[in-house]
Amino acid sequence: MRSIEIQPVRPVCTSDRMVANGQTQPQATKPTGGEKDIEVSRSPLLEPQSPPIDAERVEAIRQAIGNGTYRLEPARIADAMIAAVDASRNSR
Repeated sequence: MRSIEIQPVRPVCTSDRMVANGQTQPQATKPTGGEKDIEVSRSPLLEPQSPPIDAERVEAIRQAIGNGTYRLEPARIADAMIAAVDASRNSR
């Protein structure tokens, strides 16, 4: 078996500094040769977000449970569970 040497596309900058989350954050470097000055930032769409919550609906359910008027519909729950499984199988 032949060994393969892998070269990095861009040399690692030794002036990278550690930030609170343990990832390195490169410091600004000046472009050399034919390189252009490019600013790269992380998209806010990649940040973890909490799922949307309908506070009014949650409060209505909370009150119905407290009053003893909340109705469970087993057939509707089963249909939703089956639909979720079908959706997960089709997304693969």
